[in-house]
Amino acid sequence: MYQTGRLNNKKHIAVSLVKICVLFSFIFELFLDLGSVFQDYSYNFYLYLNVYFLLLFIIIWIFLIGINKHFLIFCFYACMFIFLLGQKLFVVMDGGSIDEFLTFKLLKLTGAEYLTFTNLLYFSLLGVFLGYDTTKVKQKIEYKDELTKKRAFSHMHRMRKILRVLYIITFICALIMQIKIVVTKGNLSYTDGYLVNVDINPIIKIGNYMFIGIAFLYLACRPNKFEMLSILFSFILVEGVVQLFIGRRALIAQVILFICWYCISYFKYDEKKLKFKHFLYLIAFALLMIILFYVVETLRGGSNTNNSSLFDILKSFCVSTGGSDSTIANTIHYKEAFPKSGCAYLFAPISDAIKDNVLIRQIISIITGTNITSSAQGLHYLTQHDTFSHWLSYTVSPELYLSGHGMGSSFIAETYVAFGFIGVVIFSYILGKLIKRFKGINKDSGRIYVKALIMFFVYNLFVLPRGSVFASMTDLLYLVFTFAVVKILYNVLFVPTVKSSVGVNRGRVS
Repeated sequence: MYQTGRLNNKKHIAVSLVKICVLFSFIFELFLDLGSVFQDYSYNFYLYLNVYFLLLFIIIWIFLIGINKHFLIFCFYACMFIFLLGQKLFVVMDGGSIDEFLTFKLLKLTGAEYLTFTNLLYFSLLGVFLGYDTTKVKQKIEYKDELTKKRAFSHMHRMRKILRVLYIITFICALIMQIKIVVTKGNLSYTDGYLVNVDINPIIKIGNYMFIGIAFLYLACRPNKFEMLSILFSFILVEGVVQLFIGRRALIAQVILFICWYCISYFKYDEKKLKFKHFLYLIAFALLMIILFYVVETLRGGSNTNNSSLFDILKSFCVSTGGSDSTIANTIHYKEAFPKSGCAYLFAPISDAIKDNVLIRQIISIITGTNITSSAQGLHYLTQHDTFSHWLSYTVSPELYLSGHGMGSSFIAETYVAFGFIGVVIFSYILGKLIKRFKGINKDSGRIYVKALIMFFVYNLFVLPRGSVFASMTDLLYLVFTFAVVKILYNVLFVPTVKSSVGVNRGRVS
């Protein structure tokens, strides 16, 4: 007991020292920012380095408190590095400039603009950390007694009967649609692949959009190990592996991170002690995935991989996958050129989800007898939508945008345009609190729909550094639609039987 207590004390001291390092990094950041008062931007390089030092301290902190217990926040920071920080690191190591951004179109920031850029990165990292660290999550009691627990397990058992059938149907629909997309876009150029709308049966489309919701509900219903592994395997096949053929590596990375997070909760690895060998397994798995992405990309491009070292592969992965920092840089540079207020672009995906989605268009088409199709990238799309990534790309370079290219988005860029620097800090702080609350999931919990919503949040969290804040609103609408379908089927098939059974039991008691 004495040795264990001494070990815990040493760990507590180490965690405290890391937090002190974070504090010193914050003070150093403020000291460097004072140079902006006198318009002395010679400190910008040190501001650049301080961003990476802060991330390093946070990663060390996560390892000390237990990466398996805090896997979700670790994955989020890993995605921040991959999408926002990794590319620039290797560019600077090769002699590149810290204030030049090459993605989409060459941009060189002024001293004042770069100061804003580094502060946005730094305080978004710090805001998430503070939100996560200051949030206390209480252990909830799921069931008051054994009878309540038994009823919840019976409810999940009945739900699985419905979801098993729906999962097979939606899996087939999703697989057909994803293969159709790969075949259609795989035969087109990069630009044409961006612009084309794949024509497919509406029923297949609806089944495809319901697939993720059905999968989350099934995973929330306490499936046995065989069912769980089958769901995860088919899920990664449809949502990730198929997309590799058209180079969409972010999708399979998103799925893999979600699966790792779910498995940690399912097998309760977050309640166990992480041994050093487990850490080595994690590193080996990450390296294998990076090598897989590199091989797929080089095979698609017809390049030779024989003379590539592991460092070259890691560099190529970070350089090719990163670049979303250019989105933030261009947002700072072109902020005043947006024709509307920033809030219009931040909240536009919500109105688009309601007015312009497959389900609504299909219903209108059936009622009116007209075929309503979604508009592709171009001037017509801009006149109909206030999508941030489209307007930013068009503002930066109309020629590149109209030829089919785009910059993407980032939660930092969108919140900065909408609410300024303070908005980024507040949003990052709230995001950290949400990550803490959803850091794990109890597989035995009877709150099926709540667990599915948590899975939806986690699944979309990993692409947030390179994606829109509300980009998943249309998918959320499909999720709610899926919930409604499952709820109706459950009420029709099982509720009368359950009520009848309860009535009989009450009669016996009386």
